[in-house]
Amino acid sequence: MVARCPACGARAPGAEVCRRCGCGLQGLLQIQAAAWQAERQAVRGLLQGDEALAREEAARAMVLDKQGMGSVLAGFVAWRSASAVTRCGG
Repeated sequence: MVARCPACGARAPGAEVCRRCGCGLQGLLQIQAAAWQAERQAVRGLLQGDEALAREEAARAMVLDKQGMGSVLAGFVAWRSASAVTRCGG
Protein backbone atom coordinates (compact mmCIF):
# COMPACT_ATOMS: atom_id res chain seq x y z
CA MET A 1 0.00 0.00 0.00
CA VAL A 2 1.43 3.37 -1.00
CA ALA A 3 1.58 5.43 2.19
CA ARG A 4 2.37 8.80 0.65
CA CYS A 5 2.19 10.38 -2.77
CA PRO A 6 5.71 10.66 -4.20
CA ALA A 7 4.83 13.94 -5.92
CA CYS A 8 3.33 16.00 -3.08
CA GLY A 9 3.76 13.88 0.04
CA ALA A 10 0.06 13.66 0.88
CA ARG A 11 -1.13 10.56 2.69
CA ALA A 12 -2.53 8.18 0.11
CA PRO A 13 -2.95 4.74 1.71
CA GLY A 14 -4.11 2.43 -1.06
CA ALA A 15 -5.47 5.21 -3.26
CA GLU A 16 -5.05 4.91 -7.02
CA VAL A 17 -5.01 8.70 -7.41
CA CYS A 18 -3.64 11.24 -4.95
CA ARG A 19 -6.50 13.30 -3.53
CA ARG A 20 -4.31 16.39 -3.24
CA CYS A 21 -2.44 16.62 -6.55
CA GLY A 22 -4.15 14.03 -8.75
CA CYS A 23 -0.97 12.05 -9.37
CA GLY A 24 -1.70 8.52 -10.60
CA LEU A 25 -0.45 5.93 -8.13
CA GLN A 26 -1.52 2.77 -9.99
CA GLY A 27 2.00 2.05 -11.21
CA LEU A 28 3.40 2.24 -7.70
CA LEU A 29 0.67 -0.06 -6.43
CA GLN A 30 1.56 -2.59 -9.14
CA ILE A 31 5.25 -2.43 -8.28
CA GLN A 32 4.46 -2.91 -4.62
CA ALA A 33 2.23 -5.90 -5.40
CA ALA A 34 5.06 -7.43 -7.46
CA ALA A 35 7.45 -6.91 -4.52
CA TRP A 36 5.03 -8.66 -2.16
CA GLN A 37 4.70 -11.54 -4.62
CA ALA A 38 8.49 -11.84 -4.81
CA GLU A 39 8.68 -11.86 -1.00
CA ARG A 40 6.11 -14.66 -0.83
CA GLN A 41 8.06 -16.62 -3.47
CA ALA A 42 11.27 -16.16 -1.48
CA VAL A 43 9.60 -17.54 1.64
CA ARG A 44 8.17 -20.42 -0.40
CA GLY A 45 11.70 -21.17 -1.67
CA LEU A 46 13.01 -21.23 1.90
CA LEU A 47 10.22 -23.54 3.04
CA GLN A 48 10.83 -25.91 0.12
CA GLY A 49 14.60 -25.88 0.58
CA ASP A 50 15.13 -24.13 -2.77
CA GLU A 51 17.82 -21.67 -1.77
CA ALA A 52 18.42 -20.43 -5.31
CA LEU A 53 14.75 -19.48 -5.70
CA ALA A 54 14.73 -17.83 -2.28
CA ARG A 55 17.86 -15.80 -3.10
CA GLU A 56 16.59 -14.76 -6.54
CA GLU A 57 13.14 -13.73 -5.34
CA ALA A 58 14.49 -11.87 -2.29
CA ALA A 59 16.82 -9.92 -4.58
CA ARG A 60 13.91 -9.12 -6.90
CA ALA A 61 11.81 -7.94 -3.96
CA MET A 62 14.65 -5.67 -2.82
CA VAL A 63 14.91 -4.07 -6.25
CA LEU A 64 11.17 -3.47 -6.39
CA ASP A 65 10.71 -2.14 -2.85
CA LYS A 66 13.76 -0.94 -0.94
CA GLN A 67 11.73 -0.59 2.28
CA GLY A 68 10.01 -3.98 2.10
CA MET A 69 10.98 -7.35 3.50
CA GLY A 70 13.21 -8.25 0.54
CA SER A 71 16.38 -7.06 2.25
CA VAL A 72 15.52 -8.98 5.42
CA LEU A 73 14.84 -12.12 3.40
CA ALA A 74 18.05 -11.70 1.39
CA GLY A 75 20.03 -11.32 4.61
CA PHE A 76 18.41 -14.40 6.07
CA VAL A 77 19.12 -16.48 2.96
CA ALA A 78 22.76 -15.33 3.00
CA TRP A 79 23.07 -16.12 6.72
CA ARG A 80 21.48 -19.51 6.22
CA SER A 81 23.87 -20.32 3.36
CA ALA A 82 26.90 -19.28 5.41
CA SER A 83 25.60 -21.22 8.39
CA ALA A 84 25.17 -24.36 6.27
CA VAL A 85 28.76 -24.09 5.01
CA THR A 86 30.05 -23.65 8.56
CA ARG A 87 28.04 -26.64 9.83
CA CYS A 88 29.40 -28.80 7.03
CA GLY A 89 32.98 -27.82 7.82
CA GLY A 90 33.46 -25.74 4.65
